Amino acid sequence: MSGVGTVASGPRLPYAEVTAEEAERRRREGRRQAPNLQRAIAHAPQVAQNQAALLWSILDGLDPRLAELVILQQGLLNENGYCWGHHVPVAEDLGYTPEQIRALRDRDLSLLDDDERRVIEYVNAVMARTVNDELFAAMRRQLGDERLVKVTLLVGLYTMINMAQSAMNVPQDEGFGGFECP
Repeated sequence: MSGVGTVASGPRLPYAEVTAEEAERRRREGRRQAPNLQRAIAHAPQVAQNQAALLWSILDGLDPRLAELVILQQGLLNENGYCWGHHVPVAEDLGYTPEQIRALRDRDLSLLDDDERRVIEYVNAVMARTVNDELFAAMRRQLGDERLVKVTLLVGLYTMINMAQSAMNVPQDEGFGGFECP
């Protein structure tokens, strides 16, 4: 089988246009053009629309700092610099310092508080499929049932998105870094 293990030099699909609804939502929110990954996913418009709707329903009611911490940690565990690079600026805008972000990247949790460290422990366990009763109970006390379900699904959704980005070899968008940032 030729090509097995070969990494493409560019995206494996040309970019498609996002739906008019997605473009309008981005315009209303003052966001720039859709990122490369969304434009790759746009080849399946119904899937792209449902993926966005699922993401927004998961994020609804979650503390944005919590969500970004979860997204950064799963991106790190998935070794996905695309995701990491896109979410570092968001985390900084939400008050995480460059020192905290670098420490997280370097797997040093000393600059995070106890609740944040427990979230990281939970994300690690979800990714490793090793969540035990004690950790689940602790997270349930910390987050409550609805937010715990949302955090768990956020890990899974972003893992799926990371896999799609990797499989389609979607390059980083201009102006974003990878694991070197901040």
